[in-house]
Amino acid sequence: MNRLLVFILGLLYHTASAQSTTYENYEVDQPAEARGGQALLDKFMSTNVRKPFLAQVANINGLVVVQGIVEPNGRIAEVTVLKSLRPDCDHEAVRAFSLFNAWKPALKNGQPVRQRVTYPVRFVPTGPLQYANGRVLRYYDRNMVLVEPFDTTAFYRAESFTDTLGYPTGPLHLWKRHGKRWRKEADLEFFPEAYNTGQTLLIYRMPNFAGFGPVFIHDAQRRLVSDYLQAPDGRIGLRLDRDANGMVTRRTDPVHSYFVYTDWYPNGQIKSVWIPPHRTDKPVPEQMLAYWDSTGQQLVSEGNGAIRFRYPKSWKSLRQYGQLVDQTNENRYERGFREGLTTGILADSSYWIGEVYKAGVLQSWMVVLTGSPDTLRYTETDKSPQFMGGLDRLSQVLADRMQYPTALVGSSVEGYALVGFTVLIDGKISDVALVKGLHPAADAEALRVVQRTNGDWQAAQQQGRPVASRFILPVFFPKK
Repeated sequence: MNRLLVFILGLLYHTASAQSTTYENYEVDQPAEARGGQALLDKFMSTNVRKPFLAQVANINGLVVVQGIVEPNGRIAEVTVLKSLRPDCDHEAVRAFSLFNAWKPALKNGQPVRQRVTYPVRFVPTGPLQYANGRVLRYYDRNMVLVEPFDTTAFYRAESFTDTLGYPTGPLHLWKRHGKRWRKEADLEFFPEAYNTGQTLLIYRMPNFAGFGPVFIHDAQRRLVSDYLQAPDGRIGLRLDRDANGMVTRRTDPVHSYFVYTDWYPNGQIKSVWIPPHRTDKPVPEQMLAYWDSTGQQLVSEGNGAIRFRYPKSWKSLRQYGQLVDQTNENRYERGFREGLTTGILADSSYWIGEVYKAGVLQSWMVVLTGSPDTLRYTETDKSPQFMGGLDRLSQVLADRMQYPTALVGSSVEGYALVGFTVLIDGKISDVALVKGLHPAADAEALRVVQRTNGDWQAAQQQGRPVASRFILPVFFPKK
């Protein structure tokens, strides 16, 4: 018995020792690497590294080399400085690199092992800031890009009261270039304003209350949540939104009359690059330029590909009252736009929707509901009436507003009440009537919740013009 115990303890020690060994890249069969490739790690770091304010004042140009250990589970650990630049830059390099946890671990003898990795973090010149006695002087071009004081493109000059972290503490004085001279444009007050729950907006306000210059959003612990630049005309420059750990989850780049969003997963793996719906000379639908799954595999490249993604416990079941279930969607993209059939289905198969797109524009759609013998199709006009926010939101609104009839509790009643109505050209509904009843109490509740959607619809279109159109909506009542 004692020999067996010694053997087991020795085996456990050997296993623990193997797991704690840290290898160099030349000691493994397959070195650790960032999921999706080095370029995605570089993109993550260039977005997340925030040059310290006093390093900007000193116009520092240099390199910090950090090292860390990629664990078998793909997370980074024990990040330290291998080559120092200065304390504030060293700290920032360690902070940013510690946030990236989307690694493919090293392999040795077919097993994932710990491996040391290094990464160079460069701090590039940002143009000198004139800072003294708590005041900073900045110069911007017309697009709110920081420029040198004597740059010919300099259009705004801003003097503001700022702490050593770069956050505003007092008013800002704004000058605007007129020929070869600077003319004072306005004196802006500094407003720390309550924002979302527990958050504070740090912003300069012009006399007309419009924002200007660097804008910061802090959470209740004074951690930076978002920051961006705002021009006097309201235009927004680069915006970065962060999670509670300080990792950038969304980068918003202004491009002409629209924005390009870059999103990341919580572990630092890039997720998508896309353009939200916008208007140029005509409405432009949402565009998906690139998409990666959580393992780093690229599913959409240069606007072409297909995505299958899941929303966990995000929708109310149409089979079991009040039960949250997963929803899985499949979208196909060509040249950035949704194309062909896209589908959505609840995990319990109580609801299925198919939408047909052409160049990102919805052409027709169909719905299959549990217990319904028919597929509901909507192709009567060039463009069917639509609920604002789409069918998914309509399903959720009906579920949220439903007051389950007490007369049905404990009964064997289950099924659909079909309600018909006309969607008018202004989005209101009329002529709400029961098409197919289920139970008097269910019928009355179905009519009530449908009537409450009045004004939430977009009219059908025929040959490009809004027209009134009849619509039949199934309202499901599960057994309860």
